[in-house]
Amino acid sequence: MVGFKLGAGKVIIVTSIMKKQFLILLFSFLLLTKYSFGENLTKDNLLKMSPSQIIILANNGDALAQLWLGDAIYNGSIPNWRNFSGCEWYYKSAKQNNAEAALKLYKYYLNFRVDSKDCPKIIGIEKPNLDKNYWLLKAARLNNPEAQLILFDDEISSEDNDRKKIALRWLNRAAKNNYPPALNQLAHLHKGGAHVKKDVGKAIELYTKASNLDSKNETPDRILAEIYSNEFYLNGTTNAKFQFQQGKKNKAKYEADLRFYESYNYTNYFDIKKAVSSAEKCIQKAFEFSCYMKIINYYSEKKFNNIDYEEALMWLNEAEEVLKKSDFYSTILTTKGWAYLQWDNLKVNKTKAREYFQKAISSHKKSRFPSKERIKLYEKWISYTY
Repeated sequence: MVGFKLGAGKVIIVTSIMKKQFLILLFSFLLLTKYSFGENLTKDNLLKMSPSQIIILANNGDALAQLWLGDAIYNGSIPNWRNFSGCEWYYKSAKQNNAEAALKLYKYYLNFRVDSKDCPKIIGIEKPNLDKNYWLLKAARLNNPEAQLILFDDEISSEDNDRKKIALRWLNRAAKNNYPPALNQLAHLHKGGAHVKKDVGKAIELYTKASNLDSKNETPDRILAEIYSNEFYLNGTTNAKFQFQQGKKNKAKYEADLRFYESYNYTNYFDIKKAVSSAEKCIQKAFEFSCYMKIINYYSEKKFNNIDYEEALMWLNEAEEVLKKSDFYSTILTTKGWAYLQWDNLKVNKTKAREYFQKAISSHKKSRFPSKERIKLYEKWISYTY
């Protein structure tokens, strides 16, 4: 038990249970009082609070607490969430120039049919602004990079050149904010020369930055691998030449194909070691078929001047194990079949090759998009093993 003096010598006796309750209330009071004197509340602070404490802060006008409450209501993650209006709290936070809240209010208006009934408590204070584009623009002006990228996407297809220029300004602002999706988008424009001057070196710089900032999205690593290996150009021109020599294309079509692939010629940036490194990073982020096939090809196809069949086999074996549920698993199996026919580190074994081609047919039939043409091709390859 513990006693507290209250003025004129009076003492109140409190049990240990009441003491704990008192301390919790005292802590909550001090915590809420602390932030009522102008100190900035952070998301880390919110993580240490109970929902009831955050609701108090939101009611007292803290913009970050209001944003949190809007999210909690939207996700249904607080008790009695149906008694609250997510729109109300996003709105109140956005009114206080919280950029994230402004963007979420835009998405709220975008995804739901919204009228004055959706923000009942706001109506008592003011007529709510239900213009979703107003809140999107506000979020962008408050330097939210996602909002800036959305404005770019909305405006870049316009036939009005002035609107396109504005769209590009928003994209550049989002990229300067180190927003990976914006960096990827700007890199893509520079790589192809769409809306901006073609600059492959600048594209590489932007893709590299996006890769380093985003530990989950493999897109920039996959594209870097394609640039450094020059695979699209090499594959395209090699195939066009083969078809021309086989009489499947006339000279005019062959020359037209060469002109087309020339726009994808990254010979000046060819660096197979960087291509391999990017493909490895691609696999680290996402165990994707395309990532595995790149690194397997870089080590096994002579056009890349990087033959190492042992390394290629290591990656192929891993892909065979990891991608069993992939729709592209049949391609991994056929690659293994051809390895038994062509790779120097594997003795020619037609029986093994046939086995993998047959497995590929079975796998392809079970895929979401089976192709009769693909099955006929695999059957043709099987005929080479007899």
